[in-house]
Amino acid sequence: MKKFKVIHQFTPSVAFGDSISNAVLYAQRLLLEMGYKSNIYIGSNVVDLNFKNYIYHISEYEENEEQLLLYHHSIGHKDHEEILKFKDKKILIYHNITPSHFFKKNIDLSHRCDLGRKQLENISNFFLGSIADSSYNKKELRYYGFKNTKVLPILIDFEKDEKVVPNERLVKQYSKNYNLLFVGRVVPHKAQLELIDVAFWLKLKGVDNFIFHIVGGVGDNEYMKSLNNYVTSLNLVDNINFTNKVDSKDLAAYYKLSDLYLSVSNHEGFGMPLIEAMKYDIPVLAYNAGGVSTTVPSICLLDRKAPSFIADTIIELQNSPLKRLNIVKEQKTHLKQFSCEKIYKKFQKYLNSIEEKID
Repeated sequence: MKKFKVIHQFTPSVAFGDSISNAVLYAQRLLLEMGYKSNIYIGSNVVDLNFKNYIYHISEYEENEEQLLLYHHSIGHKDHEEILKFKDKKILIYHNITPSHFFKKNIDLSHRCDLGRKQLENISNFFLGSIADSSYNKKELRYYGFKNTKVLPILIDFEKDEKVVPNERLVKQYSKNYNLLFVGRVVPHKAQLELIDVAFWLKLKGVDNFIFHIVGGVGDNEYMKSLNNYVTSLNLVDNINFTNKVDSKDLAAYYKLSDLYLSVSNHEGFGMPLIEAMKYDIPVLAYNAGGVSTTVPSICLLDRKAPSFIADTIIELQNSPLKRLNIVKEQKTHLKQFSCEKIYKKFQKYLNSIEEKID
């Protein structure tokens, strides 16, 4: 018999397309299927209209020692101390914090990253346990004193994603090109500039009929301006497609039409788009940074970022259907661990183990 009938969640804010927001919604679906009552609470006073019917403000929260609260933590926020005082039993779910040095030009975001790490200090005794979405994130939690940590990537709801219908107009528009893809916010540590370098070397080596689709909202306007200038200076205007943020149908279309997914990001706590790309049977090449080695099989990992080397690797894939097939086969095997059925069972087992510790 369940000791908890109610398992709520807290996250500082929610936004459409945000990985943590998607994880919170996915966890709620699983909790409801398990028979728990489960609401989502946020600290922000601004609610994305896509979520307005699903979200409660933390000021509405009714603490209760018979409840379990899943506290999703990333960058720092104002409600941290209040939540630690709640009577509820608690589990921390850690989604990684990008090191602040990647945001030297964004003082506010840099401060919030530092604050997020500061808030992890000396709090492990407030929690019955913790969940990390990658082995990399588990190591960080261990550094902050969390001992009972489970690696459990409650991140992508495959069943929900399968209901999204791709924009076929986009798919048809680029059907005659060799299409490369990267999905992520346009900020320096995601290394879109280095993707442009790869595109330059591809063209230099004789690959011409390609388009690199760089999908994601602009997080740094100055960086975006420099990228556009760089593309123009290298005569790559016809080869680079900056889409900005797109809706779910267009995003599904970009995954469907792409021949290769390439990431040279300098930091990833997990890298959700890598999972999404593998789900679409797109061969993935990803620089081995942060938690990426958890997210993709070893055959997908790049151990260096030299653009000439990466361009040669891409050309080799273009000319070797067998190698492409082998990558996709290993990706399919690797993806099984992230299936809804397996995540459900692991999550349920973990919650049962937590309940067994309660007297």
